[in-house]
Amino acid sequence: MSKRKPRKTRKANWWYQTRKRDQTCRVCHKLKKVMQVHHVRGRRIPDPNNLDNLAYLCSGCHRLISLVSFSRTVVRDTEAFERLVNYVKLRVEGP
Repeated sequence: MSKRKPRKTRKANWWYQTRKRDQTCRVCHKLKKVMQVHHVRGRRIPDPNNLDNLAYLCSGCHRLISLVSFSRTVVRDTEAFERLVNYVKLRVEGP
């Protein structure tokens, strides 16, 4: 009898842990149909899926944050991410 390989889950465990921790979008605080996990400091760090590096975002806020961070404003730490979140909130909600 051959041993079966463990079945791969659809989403990784860190995705569910981030969802459980944040529950709603970290920017607009809404729960929308399409939610995504954002890597705050990117995926090229030693432990990219550490919960300190992950944020649960709706697709619209994730798109805005990705556009801002890829336009040479690379988010390297949590404090910078929070400033970016505040910037995106102002863009979404207005003054």
